Amino acid sequence: MLEAIGLGPEAEQLYLALLDQPSQTRAELVSRLPGWSAARASRVLTDLVERGLVTTLTGRPLRYAAIAPDIALETLSRQQIEQVRKVQELVPRLMKLYWEATKSTTATDFVELVTADVEGTSQRTRQLHLSARSQVRAFERPPHPWSPNSLEPDELGALLDPDAVIQRENIANGVRYRVVYDSVEVEDAARWPDLRDSALAGEEIRIFDGLPVKLVLFDDLAATTALANADGQPIGIVVVHKSPLLDALSALFEMYWANAVPWVAPDTADSTEDQLVSLLASGHTDELIARRLGLSRSTVQRRVNDLMDRFGARTRFQLGLQLGRRLALEPRRT
Repeated sequence: MLEAIGLGPEAEQLYLALLDQPSQTRAELVSRLPGWSAARASRVLTDLVERGLVTTLTGRPLRYAAIAPDIALETLSRQQIEQVRKVQELVPRLMKLYWEATKSTTATDFVELVTADVEGTSQRTRQLHLSARSQVRAFERPPHPWSPNSLEPDELGALLDPDAVIQRENIANGVRYRVVYDSVEVEDAARWPDLRDSALAGEEIRIFDGLPVKLVLFDDLAATTALANADGQPIGIVVVHKSPLLDALSALFEMYWANAVPWVAPDTADSTEDQLVSLLASGHTDELIARRLGLSRSTVQRRVNDLMDRFGARTRFQLGLQLGRRLALEPRRT
């Protein structure tokens, strides 16, 4: 509970014991804390006094009392924040030293292989997300730690929630998120709630049919792409640091972003036709649209043909592109 301000489990337990019953001797504290020795209590009490959380009272035997939390914990919190701020101020200077040192390294030093388990690779990726200051750009496509259509929306949401929390905090701090999703992603109904929540949080979403690689770019400093085995199962990630290769990956993203179709959450549309337009622009198949809207497949096909005639589109792809651009130009509904 109090780890964030630097208190370990022992110090927290003793401080809470003093809050529960003020003015206790060391012997009284030991009697209330099973497994504690007098030496252990003395060591922790000394630490708490030095931190300004506990004070000693006059008299013999020596008695201890907890200092009011609104004073003691507020002071420690401010000290902790100040220490973090000083570390943050050091980051630009340390990064300058880092990049100066890397000028003499070989090209292969800019590629880092992380072949840990899912938790290990996720932790490395989250570190990079937390380091972003300007923008995060991504191609979202398989491989995933889960199989398509294998999870219910609630299960998928729980799996993605830690990343979503970091993303929301980054967006609130001014980091821009642009993500191109492969059309296979929107064919999985379990992804729809996640896509909608991401869009509502401020993520800019576009759809492209057939992305070449799974990719995340963090500012202009690093990128990650997935490693998969022969069966398509993820086995790690490649981290690319500042280099000509990173510049090429950045250019690749911008090219696909310019040609991808903007996505609008279907359930934010006002009418059945608006929902149909949104689903088409997002790259959904007739079968998925029919299921989503509760229509027959033949009805969906007829309405798609009507839209093709109305917009003068010769192919379904042309229609989706025109509808996507129209949606991108419309004011966002609130």
